[in-house]
Amino acid sequence: MKVKFEINSSYFLLAALSVGALLAPPAALPAQSLETDEFREADAAIDGFTIHYRIGGKGPFLLMLHGFTLTGEQWMPFARALKAHYTVVVADLPGHGGSSPMLGAFSFERSAELMNGLLRHLGARQAYGIGHSGGGITLLHMAAQEPQQLDAMILVAGPHYLNPYARAYARSDRFELLDRKTQEFYYGLHPGGEDQVDFIFEQYYGLAENAEVVTPEMLASLPVRTLLVWGDRDEVLPLDIPLEMYRLLPHASLWVIPEQGHVPIWPEMGGDPKAAERFLEIAGDFLARPEEHAFRD
Repeated sequence: MKVKFEINSSYFLLAALSVGALLAPPAALPAQSLETDEFREADAAIDGFTIHYRIGGKGPFLLMLHGFTLTGEQWMPFARALKAHYTVVVADLPGHGGSSPMLGAFSFERSAELMNGLLRHLGARQAYGIGHSGGGITLLHMAAQEPQQLDAMILVAGPHYLNPYARAYARSDRFELLDRKTQEFYYGLHPGGEDQVDFIFEQYYGLAENAEVVTPEMLASLPVRTLLVWGDRDEVLPLDIPLEMYRLLPHASLWVIPEQGHVPIWPEMGGDPKAAERFLEIAGDFLARPEEHAFRD
């Protein structure tokens, strides 16, 4: 079932969708991919979990991870454009979509272990990564756990920890406050329906107690080239967070999108349509260049 993403942007810190143009072909990563003309869906058994993913295209591996409460469908419009140059793997985070859940509190560190396991399962010795918010947090933990696994990553509003504002946001948001249309959207998005959505949001509320962090020392030691994409009006994850990351990461670039919040490149959620159009051009330029460069807008 294909679900159009139209969510009231005043709710839920970790969610999004958009569309974009083709990336330029990468210059740095050797082709080591599965070749497919169209996306197919599959499940992988990873350390006792089932991880659901979509895969398509040819070229270097590119892992795309969605925001919390959503599924890999968030990235599919981008992925369909990217598959001309990449073997694109669009995974569902644990407990989301077709992936089996973690018991108890959600852990980004554990999510990262499973996604690194998925890349090994697919035979990817090295890969690129793109993630939004919770998916970006997972990518950052993946890089901290296995620094040589990711050649480069793009974090769209993906911080190195959940600050007090973000944790308070998770504590105060409530699914029952959403309008019925948005609730039905979530019920249609996740194959487990109401039971699965209830579980996802219980874990979302639990992020209020999440203390996982990629420390400044860890950031400073990461060899992974990183592009940070941030809205300058993100009230929950303000600009001091990506600026700190930019200063600490040794191979970082930063794109600040004016007058945008937590979902800056998703017009369906109030993001900037022009930024959505530019995203893959800028991302492609970053991923295709092995040398360091900084980007500011």
